[in-house]
Amino acid sequence: MTSDGWVIWPRWLQFVLEADDAVPMAWVRGRLDDLEWWRALRYSAVSVVGIVITQTLLVGAHGVLGLAPIVANVAAVSVAALPVFLLNRAWVWQRSGRSSFRREVVPFWGFTLAGLALSTVAVAATASVTESTPLIAAANIGAFGVLWVAKFFVLDEVVFAAAAVTATSDDLTPATS
Repeated sequence: MTSDGWVIWPRWLQFVLEADDAVPMAWVRGRLDDLEWWRALRYSAVSVVGIVITQTLLVGAHGVLGLAPIVANVAAVSVAALPVFLLNRAWVWQRSGRSSFRREVVPFWGFTLAGLALSTVAVAATASVTESTPLIAAANIGAFGVLWVAKFFVLDEVVFAAAAVTATSDDLTPATS
């Protein structure tokens, strides 16, 4: 951590974020200044849950059941998406009650479908070279990793923006309906 309170960015992350000036670091740091850290930590925890579900299903479907890599990937991502949406909505952004289809469901599933498309391309490319289940699983994780940061900012600023709540890091209980 620097003297001004910033966590030192890993070199690879800074390179990715500054590549072709697509996302200037100043913009990211400005957003992180405004960010409530508890939300980012919860989002990260939900992402870990999603990775565990997806990878368990992907490895089981491909490595154990012998399904084709693309079929296994589509099934794993599709099944994992629902608990990830519900956890993000209730625990990360503290939303309860009925979901707005247009404002919450459509954008979330849009990112899920983008991740599915990107991961399917990555899995297919990997499967064309090797049938190695660990490498196919790594291709899936890598593809979703590309979208992970962008997805957080879109969920925070657009999808669940009206749900901004004040909470502390000690308040780690999920919202109830």
